[in-house]
Amino acid sequence: MQGKGLIKFFLIALSVVCVWQYLLMIPTNRAEAKADAYSKAMAASANEADKSAVEKIARTRFLDSISSETIFSIPLLKKFTYQELKAGQLNLGLDLKGGMSVLLQVDLKDFLNSLSNKSKDPVFLSSLEKAEGRLKSEQKDYVTLFAKEFAKASNGRKLASIFARNEGLKDQINLESSDAQVVSVIRKKADQTVSLTFQRLKDRIDKFGVTQPNVSLDAARDMIVVELPGIDNPERARKMLQAAAKLEFWETYRVTDNGVANSFVEADAKLKRLFSGDTSLIAKVDSVWQYTKDSLGVVKDSVRVAGNLDMNQGGGPLLSNLNLNNPSQLSASASVLGTADKSKLTSIMEMLRKPELKSLFPADMQFRWSTKPMKDGKGGYTNYYELFGLKKTRGKDEAPLEGDRVINANANPDPTTGQIAVSLKMDTKGAKTWGELTTKAANDGNREIAIVLDSQVVSAPRVINPILTGDSQITGDFTLQEGDDLAKILQVGKLPATTKIIQESLVGPSLGKENINKSLLSMILGFVAIMLIMIFYYSRAGIIAVIALLVNVFFILGVLTSMGTVLTLPGIAGLLLTMSIAVDADVIIYERIKEELRAGKSKLAAISDGFKGAYSAIIDGNLSNLLVSFVLAYYGLGPIKGFAVVLIVGIISSVFCAVLVCHLLIEMWMNKNKDISFSNSFSENFLTGIKYDWVGKRKYAYIFSGLLILAGIVSYMNRGFELGVDFKGGYSYNVQFDQQVNADDIRSSLDKTLVGTTTIVKAIDTKNTFNITTPYMIDEQGDGVDEKVITKVAEGLKVIVPSLSVDEFKKADGKGTHIVSSTKVGAMVADDIKRSAFKSMGLALLLIFIYILIRFNKWQYSLGVVISLFHDVLCVMAIFSMLHGILPFSLEFDQALVAALLTIIGYSLNDTVVVFDRIREFMHHFKGQPRKTVINDAINNTLNRTVMTSAITFLTMLILFIFGGSSIKGFTFALLVGVFFGTYSSIFIATPIVVDLTKGGEMAPLEGPAAPAKVEKEEAVNA
Repeated sequence: MQGKGLIKFFLIALSVVCVWQYLLMIPTNRAEAKADAYSKAMAASANEADKSAVEKIARTRFLDSISSETIFSIPLLKKFTYQELKAGQLNLGLDLKGGMSVLLQVDLKDFLNSLSNKSKDPVFLSSLEKAEGRLKSEQKDYVTLFAKEFAKASNGRKLASIFARNEGLKDQINLESSDAQVVSVIRKKADQTVSLTFQRLKDRIDKFGVTQPNVSLDAARDMIVVELPGIDNPERARKMLQAAAKLEFWETYRVTDNGVANSFVEADAKLKRLFSGDTSLIAKVDSVWQYTKDSLGVVKDSVRVAGNLDMNQGGGPLLSNLNLNNPSQLSASASVLGTADKSKLTSIMEMLRKPELKSLFPADMQFRWSTKPMKDGKGGYTNYYELFGLKKTRGKDEAPLEGDRVINANANPDPTTGQIAVSLKMDTKGAKTWGELTTKAANDGNREIAIVLDSQVVSAPRVINPILTGDSQITGDFTLQEGDDLAKILQVGKLPATTKIIQESLVGPSLGKENINKSLLSMILGFVAIMLIMIFYYSRAGIIAVIALLVNVFFILGVLTSMGTVLTLPGIAGLLLTMSIAVDADVIIYERIKEELRAGKSKLAAISDGFKGAYSAIIDGNLSNLLVSFVLAYYGLGPIKGFAVVLIVGIISSVFCAVLVCHLLIEMWMNKNKDISFSNSFSENFLTGIKYDWVGKRKYAYIFSGLLILAGIVSYMNRGFELGVDFKGGYSYNVQFDQQVNADDIRSSLDKTLVGTTTIVKAIDTKNTFNITTPYMIDEQGDGVDEKVITKVAEGLKVIVPSLSVDEFKKADGKGTHIVSSTKVGAMVADDIKRSAFKSMGLALLLIFIYILIRFNKWQYSLGVVISLFHDVLCVMAIFSMLHGILPFSLEFDQALVAALLTIIGYSLNDTVVVFDRIREFMHHFKGQPRKTVINDAINNTLNRTVMTSAITFLTMLILFIFGGSSIKGFTFALLVGVFFGTYSSIFIATPIVVDLTKGGEMAPLEGPAAPAKVEKEEAVNA
């Protein structure tokens, strides 16, 4: 074996990397164990009804509080925080641990309207509406669709006439600008807005208390994908994800202002009495503040009239958590009222909002926390945030100046100080207001002005001089990136682009736990089945194959862990399928070795030649599988993409372990002068010596396949497919009932409640669980639409289940009759998925055609493969059309089925390539033989491998089908059917088509890449 040292090096290096990844799980698990203990301790004192909720909140807060703390370190090398360790580990998908997945569309319609200064031009407004309509059915971005609609309706008028009036665009657009130039500018602005919206959402989610959220941006379609594990309040999540970003400029209070600090001291004392149960001194009193007004009645000052308190008082619940900025010895800017640990922010704000404290603080004061924690003086950050007191204009809740007046902002180093400075430019009205604010602040002891984004203080710069020109500069402790980000935020102001949910999935924790248990059982049973078959059939060589398989699984999980991959139910199916792929390579190798042994070679020579002879088939088959997996990864979404990633990693690892590690293990065994057997008395000559005329029976196969596909077409025309919600749009709920019901009663009741729609109801499990799908209000936009739909469904079900509680019904972990999982797919996403399905299938077949053409240098082989793969897809689709509604489980045509079809294409191709590879080999050594004879000999010669691999793959998928749960039954059923037809087509369709497409009675040798090692004895061919 050549390169043995290099193989050992890679083996050791990869093992070290994987072991390291597994070891990093230990400190993470310890931290999570502490979080569990803390949450249970907190829940112990709660009411029985609140224990579960308290435990979840406490655990999340604990992990959030240590997210930036070092929990593991390598002396002198590196320190790891909890967040860093968790991000680099294998994560469970939402279908395995519960949670919420959301696809957000950034709404650029309002953004363009804002860029046009709210133009009333009818052509412009009509183009916006039409572009929004086209967005639902075309895979193009909104700006491109708008430009096309405007060009069609404008009668030659330029886009510049709409956008040149915007002061912020004057440097880039004038009335002479071409449409292409205008589109380029607004597309760039749109990209900035989408990127900012994405970043703001990430920041919000980080503060939302979600462990291991996943947020990604699809910039090409202006979409944001958000996964929120453990969410049990979907409505709260929806509001958080769809709220608009808002930029504001506020006057501030200082802790040195008369009576402000003492208000905190008095509030602390009052809370201490309140929490102790002493209400004797907490009677409602008038405000201790008086306000002086100008001639117009506007408040110009606040004066505390109650007596001052001793600043040394404290010890109450407020000042035990809030570090008050002592006015006599300031520890920070005077506008910072106090600081607090990240874990205390919520509780402090709850105390400050208590009605009992309202009279203690000025009526025009509102509290806000800083966006970022304080600096630690060493270049890093502490875990403490700053509290600010914003000063409202009397009688108004809005800020005196908002971000829509900022028309330009840039971040550059200040030439005098070297610090990063953010330069601002406002429009005329904004410049006037800004001048008034800064004049007042400068004259009032150089007071600070707070810049607030999404109710958090981004910066509170001190105003040295009045700024009357609309130009300004903000300096602070910014890095260049921070300054640039702030500049972009200020430039955009209140984000004109809102977000709307166009796809949503929710999985309850109980269903996630059930899926984990079933998946683990399936994996264990599948592995045991493979292990027993390999050892039984290949004797001692089977043991080595099992060891290589264990190493393979070790490497796959290690690599997936290092990538921070999200493991889903389809991903577990991918792991099982990967085991079959790995075993297939072993089967090919062992069968070649057995051929060489039957040819009379020594064991060492047979092993060497067997491995060499198997390389071509293994490489061709797995490379073609990789091509299909890459297509699936490119077009797949969510769990399907995860499935593709697992397949890609698994295929590469399987080839390495089966071809190299297995070879190394066998050589090590042989070098110790130990005998090794590759068969037993049963398997030694199993399926050898067969001389069946497969090609001669091809017409019967053509008839069978033709009739099945024809039946599928007839079924499709009459019954169609059971389209999943992701292909047709709508709401889909899996509801678990606490009493016996039937689908007809559910459907009848919901049709009366969800007026104007047709409800589809299917039994999906033996546990009295039904899937309810409805298009009710799916095209409606606005706040609370999803909540309204769920409420209407609950009302309809309450007719047949009187005990149903609407509140419990909405909870993914509710009691009684409740939703265990749900999905929402808008019409635009459904159309996208359908188009992506067709594109992925077409691209996969095209890549396969090209690859086979390159490898075999004959178009007949490429066409034969593509026809056989298309045949497999049609057969599976025919089965799904004919049997949906008949079999006792769902056969939906959805993303999972598309993934299964692409997987079937890869599997069937692998089968076919093995046969083609043997045909190529025989044609090099048996020139002049009739083509039918050569092909029949090739099929007969590889029959042992075909049966073994198909049987193992079918068995592992059958185990997953039986034990894997209802969530992936349709997916695994498609794979089962696909394995059968993939095996069938490689023998009866692909190779016979090559015969029918090749002219003449003899087949010329191929001129593709070098053929495998020469078969030296004819009996090896005829065996």
